[in-house]
Amino acid sequence: MKFKSFIQIITSLIVTLNLFSQINWEWKNPFPQGNAIYDVFAISNINAVAVGGNCTLIETTDGGESWLITSEIDGCKSTLRAVSAKGNNIIAVGDSGVIVKKNIGSSSAKLIKINLQERLNDIFLINENLGYIAGNNGVILRTTDGGNSWSRFPSLMIYSLNKINFPSQNVGYIVGDNGRIFKTTNSGSKWDTLNSGTMENLKTVFFINDTTGWIGGNLTLLKTTDGGRNWSSQLRNYLVSDIVFNSVNAGFAVTLNGLLLKTSNSGFSWSADTIEYKGTLRAISFYAKLYGWVVGEFINLYKSEDAGSNWDIVSYGTTKHIYDAAFINASMGFCVGENGTILKTYDGGEFWSGVNSGITNFLYSIAINKNSQPNTICVVGEKGTILKSNDNGENWIPINNGVTTRDLKSVFSRGQTFWAVGNKGTIIKSLDDGFSWMPQTFQDTTDLNSIFFINDSTGWIVGKYGLIYKTIDGGTNWQKIETIFKNELFDVFFLNENIGWFVGANKTILKTDCGGDCLKIDSLAIQALQPSPPKKTDYYSVKFIDDSTGLIVGSNGYLIKTINGGRKWFISKTYTNNNLYDIELLNNENALAFGTFGTILKTYNLGGDEPLPPPPPPAEIPKPILYQNYPNPFNEVTYIGFELFEPTRVQIKVYDVLGRYIETLTDNEYDEGYNEVEFYSTNKSSGVYFYQLITPKYNTANAMFLIK
Repeated sequence: MKFKSFIQIITSLIVTLNLFSQINWEWKNPFPQGNAIYDVFAISNINAVAVGGNCTLIETTDGGESWLITSEIDGCKSTLRAVSAKGNNIIAVGDSGVIVKKNIGSSSAKLIKINLQERLNDIFLINENLGYIAGNNGVILRTTDGGNSWSRFPSLMIYSLNKINFPSQNVGYIVGDNGRIFKTTNSGSKWDTLNSGTMENLKTVFFINDTTGWIGGNLTLLKTTDGGRNWSSQLRNYLVSDIVFNSVNAGFAVTLNGLLLKTSNSGFSWSADTIEYKGTLRAISFYAKLYGWVVGEFINLYKSEDAGSNWDIVSYGTTKHIYDAAFINASMGFCVGENGTILKTYDGGEFWSGVNSGITNFLYSIAINKNSQPNTICVVGEKGTILKSNDNGENWIPINNGVTTRDLKSVFSRGQTFWAVGNKGTIIKSLDDGFSWMPQTFQDTTDLNSIFFINDSTGWIVGKYGLIYKTIDGGTNWQKIETIFKNELFDVFFLNENIGWFVGANKTILKTDCGGDCLKIDSLAIQALQPSPPKKTDYYSVKFIDDSTGLIVGSNGYLIKTINGGRKWFISKTYTNNNLYDIELLNNENALAFGTFGTILKTYNLGGDEPLPPPPPPAEIPKPILYQNYPNPFNEVTYIGFELFEPTRVQIKVYDVLGRYIETLTDNEYDEGYNEVEFYSTNKSSGVYFYQLITPKYNTANAMFLIK
């Protein structure tokens, strides 16, 4: 989370409109939005459209000063790879056979349903009615009704077809992997194979007329003047991603090497543009030879109004990953991240300016002593990095802690006392507002991810393998909380000494109402999420504004909210697939989410107030789960956990290895959720024991080992 140049934008000129059915989250960085962009099409001198990840389509009608943004159209989350426009129609195509259509300047878009799962790589519209699509596995589609319906041509072998171009209504060309070129002279009814003379993957094709054209791809740029019968090499050593010619002589090529190349002699020689581009360049498009657009890696958008002689960057903002944020009040805050990134806001996250941290190490966490004047701010990061500011973040001083060179993942402040935790069980503490730091005795070498104190004495640490530690003496001693949950935990948050939350890998959400000494996972509440996040979804940050309302953010843009203390959660759509690493609640209405590629999202209604409709009742209530006892083997006492999915009576009985009854550990009514019972070894000999869970509908058993 770093952004090295301050950008002041006049709000009356730069406006981003999000065209969602319910606006819960708006992009605040980068501008105009943060989903990856793959293609652009110039419609007029002031109108252009671009497409990208998460089914995102953005359109400007004023030369890039403001943008209409649509994402997750009709629930689509696929990547859009290409876009074309003709007349009043804009049509985009992408992964999993997705086709999206909208009218120019319209606030709505729709999915065109076809029976295909192949990735669609390109679209070319000849006029308002006639158009073609090329895709993987030799897919070629044609429409004659403006994109409302599509017919498929016989496949051209099984090769990926990457780009399609029609210089006239009858003559068209398609290029693909392994040097494949196909040509039609009868509007696509029949395609003939041409010999390119190369086996490189071809990514782009552009013909200025029926016979003169160029093809480009991996380390290749070729030209023909006889309709593709013969090809001559013009450029090597570049990964050409797109080509466009405004005349037989004047042309441009963009490369995955990050170069914009231009020629004024029909491609016999090429020169690199003097503007420095960072990252890959993916697509280029011109309107009326003068008005050009280029899109690049992540969100980079460039515009020319003089036939490509000069290019201005339209997009702005950092694309560095942001890992953590902290606010002094509802207006002033900071976020930190990749390569020494520090950003600052004065207006509640509406605009962000870059602050020079003076380093390039990754910064993972930030904490603020709000009791000092001015506020003391500490940032920690990789290789033991500690930065400190005493002037509200204007200047940063590196602190040579002399304590550790291990990565520090989390920092927390209570007044002048700061704690930081990190890899290999590292815990360090400062008692003088972050000037000097002392290592803390801690015997566990597990990587630690987060630390939280509810008061000067009571705090918690979480880390890998489901690790949870608790202190009640200000960190002098740490007591491990044994649990059966072994997924990595990334964050911890407590409302008071008793009620708290732990979140982590594989959709792990744990709640305690006894200070962490007992933990519950509300499986029914989590299962009720519709659509359910993928199993591999990780949750990275959790915050509650009160005992009812809380938000959790995680991988792939997932953000969930509860308004009843976690008994039920619902998805608040963020319209991005970028990982979200931190959530900050400014007040009862405003919150910000931070994540990869510079993602900063803001909500003005705390992520929305309308829960999703409840899912249909399950056809069958899940069976109770009897967990393996822990510890196992055991000596004095072991704990047996079980989880119920409906209220029921439960018996747990213990037997020895010969099947003789030993004792009943419980015979009671239980509500749904996780519970535990204890089994003591008093007056029992070493050996194998069996414990059986019995309910009116189900019974099961596990083995445990007593060693004295």
